[in-house]
Amino acid sequence: MTNISHWREELKADVLADVDQLLDWLEGQGSFTLRQAEAQILNWVQTVGNRVLQGVINQAGKGYEGPRLPCSCGGVRKFVNYRQRQILTMLGVIHIPRAYYHCASCETGYAPLDGRLEIGNLGLSEGVQRALGRLSGYMSFQEAVETLEEIMHLSVGHETARAVTEAIGAELLVSRRKAVERAWAGEPVTSTFPQRPERLYIAIDGTAVHTLLGWKEIKIAAVYDVEGQVLDSESGRLVDRPKTTTYIATFSPAEEFGRWLWIEACRRGVEQALEVIVLGDGAPWIWNLVQTHFPDAIEILDWYHASSHIWEVGKALYGEGTGRTECWVKRQLRCLSEGRVYQLIYELQSFTDLPIEQGQIVDKAASYFSTNSQRMRYDEYLAKGYHIGSGKVESACGHVIGSRLKQPGMRWSLEGAEYVAQVRTCLKSGRWDSFWQRRHPTPRRYRREP
Repeated sequence: MTNISHWREELKADVLADVDQLLDWLEGQGSFTLRQAEAQILNWVQTVGNRVLQGVINQAGKGYEGPRLPCSCGGVRKFVNYRQRQILTMLGVIHIPRAYYHCASCETGYAPLDGRLEIGNLGLSEGVQRALGRLSGYMSFQEAVETLEEIMHLSVGHETARAVTEAIGAELLVSRRKAVERAWAGEPVTSTFPQRPERLYIAIDGTAVHTLLGWKEIKIAAVYDVEGQVLDSESGRLVDRPKTTTYIATFSPAEEFGRWLWIEACRRGVEQALEVIVLGDGAPWIWNLVQTHFPDAIEILDWYHASSHIWEVGKALYGEGTGRTECWVKRQLRCLSEGRVYQLIYELQSFTDLPIEQGQIVDKAASYFSTNSQRMRYDEYLAKGYHIGSGKVESACGHVIGSRLKQPGMRWSLEGAEYVAQVRTCLKSGRWDSFWQRRHPTPRRYRREP
């Protein structure tokens, strides 16, 4: 620490001078609007705040730790000189002079003060990074920097917003993968929710994102508990009332996604839950991972997907928009909702000697219902108030992924889309604050002498 008493007196003098400037403005205005006063005082607050922050950081010293330091590579870091680093903070730019060391063995530079102050490698304070990351999680990078400039009068480029967001997403991705490593090494996964869920729902789906490698599927899951039941106005039945929802999403293969999902479910109390219900469409990868990680779960095929197959058959047999189609479809949907799936399968199998195209549609539907028949006991599900539609995850495909990654004209690198997806799921799961509380940025390592 430098001489605090001396700095205190300097700071008092500077702040008093700033106050005098503000009062001079006030005196010279005569009359002013709220907008003018607000703008002037906000500018004054930022100016004074920047001055105080710069002074506080100066009290940390320059990080000189002697002429030589051991390097992590086994070599020796030698003191070179003092170098100034510019950091953009929520209070404007500050300058940090600090001791700079260099290791000839690994050809990297090092500034001890960077680690002590937890300064990352982006030249931005954590406050700026957090604001940019949140904004970029909800809007395009260009919109994010424009919003930051309007609100905080901080100017950065959209590529900086991209770099910050991708760095945060990369940290979240590493955290997910480390959690898998620890769990598969035998470390228990503890629930982060205090109450044991009576019913825990896991809804799984996938949606396509336009990338530089073409359209790629991102797998997504919504995990949620329920709190009592509510009367459904449309059906007149009591159904579970959703409570807290968390999300995971990744472009990774189904095997890795399944492990992420299992850990997320454990954090939500899957091992203590009285009932676990999994909702999904007919994709085999979904039910394969359910059998691997949640073998005792109640499996429910999403009603919308099941009913869409019936409509597809009806239109193939009787034409689109005809009365016969509507009548046939309504009869089959009633049959399905009453748990008579085998009657539906029998009817589909009874259609013979159809033209090739119609026959293929009917055969496909018959196979679909036969394969998933044990997941279509809708009469039982409805009687217990279970959700039979995967609306939570269908909605998540839109509001978690689509609204950010599938805007008109967007085309992502696969890596960039993955990182933004991690930011989105962190935000939408209500875990943004906890991420920043446990985050410790890696000190900057300079690859060569600047």
